[in-house]
Amino acid sequence: ASAWAHIEAGEYLGAKTIRIDAGGARENMAWTNEQFDYIAEMFRKYAQRAYDNGYKIGPENHWGPEDVPENMVKLCQAVDSPAFGVLLHIGRWRGANAAKGDEMVAPCVMHAHVTPSTPEAELPAKLAMLRDAGFKGYYSAELVSERYSELGLQIARIRNVLDSWRLEGK
Repeated sequence: ASAWAHIEAGEYLGAKTIRIDAGGARENMAWTNEQFDYIAEMFRKYAQRAYDNGYKIGPENHWGPEDVPENMVKLCQAVDSPAFGVLLHIGRWRGANAAKGDEMVAPCVMHAHVTPSTPEAELPAKLAMLRDAGFKGYYSAELVSERYSELGLQIARIRNVLDSWRLEGK
């Protein structure tokens, strides 16, 4: 019921992407088969509504089983909808393939956010990897403190990469 209420609120506000977490305990690395089947079924329903109403929906690699790239790839394959995708928290992965997580989910990313912990030197390559995987979604900056100036810096970092692409004709 909470997910549907948040979906309605997003629709009312005209959101182009809506994040609904897939669930699972923070310490868990996997869903049970029963949990996965239910999560995939619900996301297929959410994605159909999103498709019918012109936006995208999906979970963030935020905690628990969502932080394991193989789980998110499997979920993307199970939902299999153009209105479904991952809200990519760049670099936030656990498990054996943590270092490759961003690349593994890149084909199904619908929204990406940059945090202050994303090294500035790595940001152009991270965003280029998404672009090269066909990403046409939204970038955002995550505010992790109460200092709004940090948000301005995050936005400037993203804009700097996008402006360099514009100037290079990419």
